[in-house]
Amino acid sequence: MILFMGHLLENLLPDLHVMIVGDGPRRPFLEDISRRLGISERVHFIGPVEDIRVPLALLDVFIFPSRWPEAFGLTLVEAMAAGKAVVAMKIGAVPEIVEHEVNGILVPPEDLSSLLKAVTRLLQDREMAFRLGQNAQARAREMFNLDRMAKEIEAVYREVLNH
Repeated sequence: MILFMGHLLENLLPDLHVMIVGDGPRRPFLEDISRRLGISERVHFIGPVEDIRVPLALLDVFIFPSRWPEAFGLTLVEAMAAGKAVVAMKIGAVPEIVEHEVNGILVPPEDLSSLLKAVTRLLQDREMAFRLGQNAQARAREMFNLDRMAKEIEAVYREVLNH
């Protein structure tokens, strides 16, 4: 991912800054690569945060590069709820959350070239990024609001109790 970002930073968007939120065993490796590529001053490792809304407010585009199927992408939904344009790998439950070019852009898993094109497209086409972000926010509110989720849980309980 850092190699991809290095290409993006050096060649296409020289003013771009990248924020990596969270932590894990790969962080030292990623920090080392960003130093060796000479982009460490534009790659910001934030670490774990209690309130994701703070870093989300700083973003123009949210990238969800999950390589493994996830049952539910909570950070993806949080970014959508914040009105951010999203680029995500088409894997696991992600295509049930993101509609390609309606409320985000989906790219094939492990396809860094497609990821690069999608991110560049959104950073260069601010109108599209804004439209996708607005649609993403509406989708998050529609699909993941507490009232709807409570009704769906209640429906499951009713079904179980009736059988």
